[in-house]
Amino acid sequence: MAFNKPFYDFFRMVFTVVFKVLWGFKIYGLENLPEKGGFMLASNHASFLDPPMLGAAIWKRDIKYMARHTLFKSKFGAWFLNSTGSYPIKRGTIDRDAWKNFGELIEKGNAVTFFPEGTRTETGELQEAKPGSGMLIYRTKAMVVPVYMDTFGIWSKGKKLPTPGKRISILFGKPLVFTEDFAKPEGREVYEEITKKVMAAIRELKEELENKKKK
Repeated sequence: MAFNKPFYDFFRMVFTVVFKVLWGFKIYGLENLPEKGGFMLASNHASFLDPPMLGAAIWKRDIKYMARHTLFKSKFGAWFLNSTGSYPIKRGTIDRDAWKNFGELIEKGNAVTFFPEGTRTETGELQEAKPGSGMLIYRTKAMVVPVYMDTFGIWSKGKKLPTPGKRISILFGKPLVFTEDFAKPEGREVYEEITKKVMAAIRELKEELENKKKK
């Protein structure tokens, strides 16, 4: 099963309409997205709807997604996820096949999503990034576009169904380029440094988006 562009475009349109009608979806910072070439979208993770929200926000690029491997167990799940540009990753371990796939997608010029926190927040606050986040960025030598979405409470952990009514928005930050870090010897210290920079950028976007909503 492979990526199905018409299928992807159809669901991107459907989600765009749903997000705008139910949640007054607003998008900021699209000018910060590279027009071409591979890069990573590093976002906070607060809702089950975060992945499709990223796709609905970005129309000039198709997005590739990491998805929990258990979602591929059913034939329908595997078909749907593969058709919309997703690939499996095993949680709680270093999934070298998924990381290799991630690197190849970047090299081929794709925009690939990545949630440094690994799982949805239970409090609405940013969590600590997973230890492998900086390693993945270092090894893929990827440009990183930080993203913040204020989706907490829409379809967060513990909710069986999404909650309509809350206003939601997304903010894309300026690309982060880690040329100096990539020149350093590989190891835990440089991984942690990269991770801290990414999470700091996402934290700044959170504050910026909150200020935009007050105006």
